[in-house]
Amino acid sequence: MATYTDGTPVPKDGKYHVDPANPMVKIRYLEPWYPPGVTEFLSGGNTARIGLLPDGTVLKYVRDREDRDALRSLNVEYSVLSTLGQHERIVKYMGRHEHGIILQRALNGDIYGYMSKHEHDNIPTQLRRKWMTQAAEALMFIHSKGVIHCDIHPRNFLLDEQLNIRLCDFAGSLFGGLDGGAMESRSEEHTSELQSHHD
Repeated sequence: MATYTDGTPVPKDGKYHVDPANPMVKIRYLEPWYPPGVTEFLSGGNTARIGLLPDGTVLKYVRDREDRDALRSLNVEYSVLSTLGQHERIVKYMGRHEHGIILQRALNGDIYGYMSKHEHDNIPTQLRRKWMTQAAEALMFIHSKGVIHCDIHPRNFLLDEQLNIRLCDFAGSLFGGLDGGAMESRSEEHTSELQSHHD
């Protein structure tokens, strides 16, 4: 059940409501949906979700199909990834899908998750230095192509099977005349969802 921060249920009318415990926050109930072919929910943010596809790739799709800003940002991400092409420091773009974009799955998650699961002293200095260098390589590459990421943080640095960095989540980027809107700025509105067997 979707609830406000004080535990009371959010009305299931699809409208935004002010959180009684925090008047600066608006929350609305949104029934979760899964595009055809998604076998498992892997992760999600404010506006998009990542679902596993049967072939082992992942689908990035919007949480709310009526959110025009989220749809626009996903289109910005498609344009950016199409322009960047394949690069060893960028998440591998696999193609367009009716409901989003298909990406290669990062088998070791992201740096934030990896560091949360491992003791600080158990992550070798050599590996940390490699990540710093690879993060700089990723940023240098996208800047050389005219892309400004606008949302750099540890969750957007994925780790492949060899623990190499791949930068992801270009939905909020600036690129030429495109502006993804850096969705992190929409923090005052939240959407609560029911969880299902996919989660």
